Amino acid sequence: MDARGPPTHTLSVTADRANVKDIVKALLHTIFFHRIFTALPPTTHEILDTTLPLITTPASIPTTLETHLSTLLRYLDTPSQSTSTPSATLTLQFLERRRPRKTGWFGGKGEEETVWET
Repeated sequence: MDARGPPTHTLSVTADRANVKDIVKALLHTIFFHRIFTALPPTTHEILDTTLPLITTPASIPTTLETHLSTLLRYLDTPSQSTSTPSATLTLQFLERRRPRKTGWFGGKGEEETVWET
């Protein structure tokens, strides 16, 4: 077993409230575009005069992204106790499903999810 853990990539982004949704959406769609290993229909999205890829299939990805973006925007719009600018940390993990090694006569439980990149 590797003691180092999965690779972690950090990206700091600062944006005004009016552009947060578009910027986060563009970043996540770009990451997914480069991580999905199936054929994708070519679709693009314009943000701040830049053309970026947009994931439209499978339908669960855009739906999930919109749900989490709405949650992020509600969090940023909630007034806080501090006087500092609101900020948030997003964590995106890519998981691999593995069957555990058989232990004993009856084997192990179903599949386990292992993080291979954060």
